[in-house]
Amino acid sequence: MADYLFDTTVFIDYHRGDAGAKSLVGCLIDSKMSASYCALTLAELWIGISTIPKEGLRREEEIKYEAIFTLMEPAPISDEDAKLAGILLGKSVGKLDEKARKEFLKEFFLQMQLLGLWLVGVEK
Repeated sequence: MADYLFDTTVFIDYHRGDAGAKSLVGCLIDSKMSASYCALTLAELWIGISTIPKEGLRREEEIKYEAIFTLMEPAPISDEDAKLAGILLGKSVGKLDEKARKEFLKEFFLQMQLLGLWLVGVEK
């Protein structure tokens, strides 16, 4: 089992030059730690990549992410892991003010729609 599970934020922050994310990826490259990713992270990243209008830039971003993924292992996420993540995320979202919470949920549902996923009880 890997030391860390990288979510989409790590990859996006790394791409944007964030020092913390660059440090994490640097440790991964230098074999100072191991990391894994889940399939949903791949889907989220490729949603973003697919929106890049220029083929050359799109391919450059794909190559950058794929290079990092070669150093990682896919994480099998169990139902219990997903539930725990939901609980932790729910607690975090619960601490947001009303405007930020609405914006987060709007973005969350948009991402689910882009993935072709609809949640029971949520109108299309």
